[in-house]
Amino acid sequence: MGVLNEFYVAFDNQMAVYYPGQMVRGNVVIDVKESFPVRGIRLEFYGHSYLHWSEGSDKHRRHYSARETYFKSVVLIYGKLPKDGSQEEEFTVGTHTFPFQYQLPPVLACSFEGDIGYVRYSVKAIIDRRWRIDPTSKRAFTIISLLDLNTVQNVLSGPISASFRLPRTGYVPGDAIPLYAEIENLSGRRMCKSYIEIIQRVHYHATTKTRTIKRQVAMVARPEIRPGGSDQWNGEVITVPPVPPSFLHGCNIIDIDYLVQLNVDPAGPALDLEVALPIIIGSIPHQTVFQQQQFTSRPPAAPVQQPSQDTSHPTRDDLYGPSLSGAPLAPSLPPTSIPNLPPPTYSESVFGKTSFLDSEDHRETQGDTTFAPRYTYYTWN
Repeated sequence: MGVLNEFYVAFDNQMAVYYPGQMVRGNVVIDVKESFPVRGIRLEFYGHSYLHWSEGSDKHRRHYSARETYFKSVVLIYGKLPKDGSQEEEFTVGTHTFPFQYQLPPVLACSFEGDIGYVRYSVKAIIDRRWRIDPTSKRAFTIISLLDLNTVQNVLSGPISASFRLPRTGYVPGDAIPLYAEIENLSGRRMCKSYIEIIQRVHYHATTKTRTIKRQVAMVARPEIRPGGSDQWNGEVITVPPVPPSFLHGCNIIDIDYLVQLNVDPAGPALDLEVALPIIIGSIPHQTVFQQQQFTSRPPAAPVQQPSQDTSHPTRDDLYGPSLSGAPLAPSLPPTSIPNLPPPTYSESVFGKTSFLDSEDHRETQGDTTFAPRYTYYTWN
């Protein structure tokens, strides 16, 4: 990194998970090994969504895209902005720590990473040096938008079909969904297996076209069914993994819904039998369900780190681990009217990490190059 030993952004909230309207606090740490002139140091907070895909080939290829910006703000933490003049100051050898805070807007879409689109939030620290490439360090953070199942009608009623049923339609990540199905194989062909999966359907709305992509988020299976035989699903469970809530409220170009689908897979070349039931996945459980579950297993509250008495400069481990300010390592409880709701944990998306660099980042950008959003996850089951 040339004249720098370290340059990074750290959040007081170690998990970097926030709800709309909350305050983002943290520190920028710069360890200088050789002094150099600096005009200023600024933070760029950026929240946006983007999608793109192409169809056809060569001369007939068409591109489809859309984007939204939720916020794009600059916070000066040292010196001056480029527009305020060209005078530089010498940045001395040693470790420099700059605290910051940023108020999030009250309405934001939930963080999301898809195959051809995303909703992303980040903060980028930039050391402004005239006539040189600006050293840059980038950190991603998760926004969880609220979908309170107590505000959604009919989430306790169960969609029922002749062969496949669920006890209700509304769930949160961590819920174990009991499965009930009856299958009769009246054909002369062996059924290799039956399986039930949770499917995430993502609808990407470009300016002139919409594309839908399905992704499997969980699956359980039962053995083969012989010709003339039958099989039953009698309360086996499938657990909702960490995923964003249905609808992706606040985003106008990406929409999400979920299905629980029963599949019967026949041997040889034949079409699967499929029976799909829609469900709603929220971020706050329905109060009735919570009251049924609350005495089984209550997760511990998020630990709080006590303020340190050490007045020396913080290390990278200090900042990426326990909070300097004594703030919780995890975010506070989701805003809800449910009394005594146990705090959820915050788990990485079931789809894992993806590249977080975009076209505006140069190859020397430090910080998060990959990222997985975190979502609420309830463990009382």
